[in-house]
Amino acid sequence: MDRELKSFLAIGGGLLATAGLVRAVRRNARQISLRDKVVLITGGSRGFGLVIARELSRLGARVAICARNKRGLSRVRDEFSECGKEIVTEACDVGLR
Repeated sequence: MDRELKSFLAIGGGLLATAGLVRAVRRNARQISLRDKVVLITGGSRGFGLVIARELSRLGARVAICARNKRGLSRVRDEFSECGKEIVTEACDVGLR
């Protein structure tokens, strides 16, 4: 299998997993209130982490994200601010070396 096909399949699988997570959160949100709960999302400045941050914030959670890229964190902070949402951002690398 060539690299492009592997990348396409990985992205597609990730999107399906994220859609499933968002659906599960929405379904269970009726049972468990996220209002004022604090959530920390690593890799929250883009991709799946950002999708999850947006959804949990929409459900009333207090969101904190961390990522390696300060510019990406600034962009997300601006996005949330424009929508009147609070978010805590911190640049850090949680990977193992």
